[in-house]
Amino acid sequence: MRYHLADIPQVNQQRWKLAVTGDALDKPFRDHLTRKTSRATSSNVEVAAVCMCSGNRRGLSQPHVPGVQWGHGAIGNARWRGVRLRDLLAKAGVRKDALEIVLDGADRGALDKTPDFVKSIPPWKAMDENTLGRWR
Repeated sequence: MRYHLADIPQVNQQRWKLAVTGDALDKPFRDHLTRKTSRATSSNVEVAAVCMCSGNRRGLSQPHVPGVQWGHGAIGNARWRGVRLRDLLAKAGVRKDALEIVLDGADRGALDKTPDFVKSIPPWKAMDENTLGRWR
């Protein structure tokens, strides 16, 4: 297992809030991370899926590219549990003109100079039934 931002946060579930905000939403919201709220928003689902690092087999490239020289093995299967991202976006009223869905977790780099790791995905991917948010 390799994790680029190794300072995994401990979240106080009584105080932490999920924020679903943005210019392409009709009803942005912030909500507490509780079982009651989660059930009201969406039911938890479970998906078995492959997770593969983009560096899988990097060490076999010619010429070599920068980074850890992975051979085979930067890949695994897991059961992921959470709520469908599309249910959260439906609650927020995502508009059809949305260009990207930006995701920013609570994780931070161990060093202050490490930039915040933010990822965006296209709306079609966010609305897929197998795209989950870990919110329970």
